[in-house]
Amino acid sequence: MTDLFKIMKKDTHHYVLAVLLIVFVVSDVQVPGIIGELVDTILGKIVVVMCALSLFGAHPVVGAIGLVAAYQLIMRSQGLQAASIYIPSEIKKSQVLTAMNQFPVTVEEEVISNQIPYVFKRHAQGNSPYKGVQDKLHGAAKLNASN
Repeated sequence: MTDLFKIMKKDTHHYVLAVLLIVFVVSDVQVPGIIGELVDTILGKIVVVMCALSLFGAHPVVGAIGLVAAYQLIMRSQGLQAASIYIPSEIKKSQVLTAMNQFPVTVEEEVISNQIPYVFKRHAQGNSPYKGVQDKLHGAAKLNASN
């Protein structure tokens, strides 16, 4: 029994790695987008398989679990690279829509802009055609323009 504990103390990091790889395989963890795009390329798949095969040199059990985890990583990250290539980004879509929505000024817009005097373009200091009437103040102080 003590020999078993000595062996376990010696290879603790291998067992921790094996447990982490088993958790990755068993749980349905989503691969982050950046890592998925890197793994989805041919070079990324080769690097993942080489890393999994290198685990066999450390410990055969960890190597076998690592190979299964590498397969799961490759399968979970499939299609992420293709989606970023063929699906346009929001910036590209807005550029296309802006280019399509360039309409000339119509006759109605031209007539309205020439004929209708806008109220917000006038100055109220003497150009107004009306005179304001103040109601009874009921003891309140008058407001002067000089205040």
